[in-house]
Amino acid sequence: MKTVDKYLRIIFNFFDLVSGYIILALGIMIVINAMLRALIGIPILGTYEIITYSNLVVVSFLIGSCLYKNSHVSVDFFIDKFSKRVRTALLFISELIAFLTFPVIIWSLVKRTISYYQAYECTDVLGIPLFLMTAVIILGVVLLEALLLFRIFLFLQPQQKS
Repeated sequence: MKTVDKYLRIIFNFFDLVSGYIILALGIMIVINAMLRALIGIPILGTYEIITYSNLVVVSFLIGSCLYKNSHVSVDFFIDKFSKRVRTALLFISELIAFLTFPVIIWSLVKRTISYYQAYECTDVLGIPLFLMTAVIILGVVLLEALLLFRIFLFLQPQQKS
């Protein structure tokens, strides 16, 4: 299990780094776009599409990382009233439900990606192929699914008492 955890950490750290660079590039692009618009009245063509789809990439890459690092926002004031054993059981059940639900989402996304590819549907301004965007979402969801499987295996491991 430690080997799997090591590889997951490497993968999620890589996607964190890529996402950070994308966000940095977007920030620079927004500033340059605003300056060009203010100074010479000409914005960068397709800025809205680039920002929208880049944010999609960032969110797809970071959703699994947030679960891996437990850095997502959780509203648990109801669950905190239960014992540790009940909280663990509820967490296991919620992750099992997510694990069983995401394959359906992945399959739906795969079908949509194939449809976009066959029709060669693109964005309006820059002509970015939409199948690339759905493929990125699939990658993020598959990584999340792998992490959920790993966490379910951890739940099923016998706990060692210290």
